[in-house]
Amino acid sequence: MPHISLPEGLPGISSAFAYRPETAKPMRELAEVLLRGPNTLTSAERETIAAFVSHRNECHFCMASHRAAAAHHQGGDYTALMQGLRSALGGRLLTAAVIAGANFSAGLAIQPPVFDLVDWLNIMTYDDNLAGQPHASYDFMVYYCNQWLARGLPAGKLVAGIPFYARPGGRSYASFVAADRANADRDVVDGAGYNGRPTVRAKTQWAKANAGGVMFWELSQDTHDDTSLVAAISSVAGSGDWFTECFGGAA
Repeated sequence: MPHISLPEGLPGISSAFAYRPETAKPMRELAEVLLRGPNTLTSAERETIAAFVSHRNECHFCMASHRAAAAHHQGGDYTALMQGLRSALGGRLLTAAVIAGANFSAGLAIQPPVFDLVDWLNIMTYDDNLAGQPHASYDFMVYYCNQWLARGLPAGKLVAGIPFYARPGGRSYASFVAADRANADRDVVDGAGYNGRPTVRAKTQWAKANAGGVMFWELSQDTHDDTSLVAAISSVAGSGDWFTECFGGAA
């Protein structure tokens, strides 16, 4: 297959830049103008947009680099933002969905004073994996939730995230089950990793013992019968009435 031999040891686009510095220069200058030149959006806002687009493109290097840059630009602004929201909201709930890695740059931007301000933090323990494991495994969730706990987030304010879709590709759990009902109890099909019922139950059990609860993304990707992941969660969490109201079945 035709290919370009790139320098080793340089991540992502950095290796391509090193291969052709003469084309890298105008590309770097363009990025500098787009991300840090005069604009109605701050550099932090633009880096956040770039991180989101990179995430949607499933480019993990670009996502991580833009996310780290956004966190750097934000500095202490996130704490100030949450203080302002807490004051404005009064007794209303204040929550946020945050990166899985508490010790990544974007995670470190969320300082411990924020923990006192929020009612809980939704930890997005998905869209990545531990080495040698599929997307969002049980071990992945526990590993990164423990990072937040070690940073001082109270257990009762930690809500662990569960995906209802696969990576790579973003295919819904429901589509896997529609293809083969046995997929409800698997975590990997055709190279795509997702969470089947046993893993979802195990994650919920861990959260029940060590955290404040679980959340998921997102409901439309679930099934509406006894293979439902919401049903798997409720069977452990003891919230069967909620499942019955939504789907009209027994949890």
